[in-house]
Amino acid sequence: MSRGGVSGRITRDSLSRGNDKVLSRGFTVVEILLSSVLLAALGAGVCATLKQALEAEALATTRLSERLRVEGIVEHLAQSLASAVNLPAVPAVAGEGVAPGTFELRSTVFGPSGPEWRRYVLSGKDSEALVKLQVLKLAGTHQIQGEVVSEESEESPWSTVEARTISKRVAVKVWFREDGRDWSESFRGNTGRLTLRVEAQSGGERIVKVIRPPADELLVKKES
Repeated sequence: MSRGGVSGRITRDSLSRGNDKVLSRGFTVVEILLSSVLLAALGAGVCATLKQALEAEALATTRLSERLRVEGIVEHLAQSLASAVNLPAVPAVAGEGVAPGTFELRSTVFGPSGPEWRRYVLSGKDSEALVKLQVLKLAGTHQIQGEVVSEESEESPWSTVEARTISKRVAVKVWFREDGRDWSESFRGNTGRLTLRVEAQSGGERIVKVIRPPADELLVKKES
């Protein structure tokens, strides 16, 4: 009985010490490797998700910036062209290519201080695209009737007018169409039966807007 009891106690003590050894021996090399692989995979997944989120945010920001640039210049040109007025000897709207990759668009409008002539120079494409604006005040009937018509001469009135950049990285194209005719890349004359189409693109954003200026009578009559 005593032997059995002692034997039993020894057995239980041995098992207890064996369990302590199992618990105290730590992780095996295989367990550490498996844990490392799992942690690495989890970390890679988190990094990939974070990278995708950052790229998506950057793309959305870029597209929004492109959209705002395109909308801004289209609305500006649309307002200027839709406000074009007919004056004697001064074309309400004029547009033509003046050099490879350069286009001039002119519009006669009534500004806050009276009639003025706006000259837009569209040049370049993609990231190099620029739109510059010059504004020439039309003061006095003599200037309105004839002086500014000679803008191609050596004494062009535009030579002394400051040109400011109003748009960058937006490629703009303007088309003209008189009723009953096809679209044309050039025009010079009064609004009459004229329709204009403005196309602007920046990156992946593109807008096309059709404008029909009012067909007013001459707002300033010629002197007899």
